[in-house]
Amino acid sequence: MFYTILYIILTACSENYLFVLIMCAAVTVRLAFFSAASIRQILRGTEGAVLISILLLLPAVFMGNPQTLANITARVYVSVTLVGILSSETSWNKLTGSLRTFHVQTLFIFTLDITLKYISILGEICVDILRAVSLRSVGKNPDKAKSFSGVLGITFLKSSEMAEEMYASMCCRGFTGEYQLKQKYRLCRYDILHILLMAGCVVVFLELNRPFV
Repeated sequence: MFYTILYIILTACSENYLFVLIMCAAVTVRLAFFSAASIRQILRGTEGAVLISILLLLPAVFMGNPQTLANITARVYVSVTLVGILSSETSWNKLTGSLRTFHVQTLFIFTLDITLKYISILGEICVDILRAVSLRSVGKNPDKAKSFSGVLGITFLKSSEMAEEMYASMCCRGFTGEYQLKQKYRLCRYDILHILLMAGCVVVFLELNRPFV
């Protein structure tokens, strides 16, 4: 996580487009070590972000600034692909454990953990409710506002019920809000390689962004 955040910050802060191209090449090479299914999953998210950035910056090309489109799009590609690589090769419990290693407040970790988990669950509930409403509707429904408010009300009641059940289950399991690390982290050869790559990336960033006298 630390390496991913550092690379994203360096890419965003770089004033030299050559460094951004180097990061694009490095991210693409790193992506080549994944399986075909993982590459498709990672690039699926990257594709949407890149297309959105192209659509938003397309007027800059007609205004005589095509370099703006290339610059921003490359940075978006690097950032989103790095996040996709992190999420693909790291499980969610390891991510929360790494946040605890950096001494992030447990309240923030708990809120983030529960929010991301229950967003997908509530989304599935909303989809099921909307499917049920569409199956029970015959012809056109002139009072769509009433149906919409009903879906929101049922979703709210379901979320309240799930929150109470989750609180009861946590009390039964003795959860006090603290995230405990079961084992201490030890450096390995893979970490040493990443540290050397990180140091090299920082050196390249400083050299390419050094002001000329």
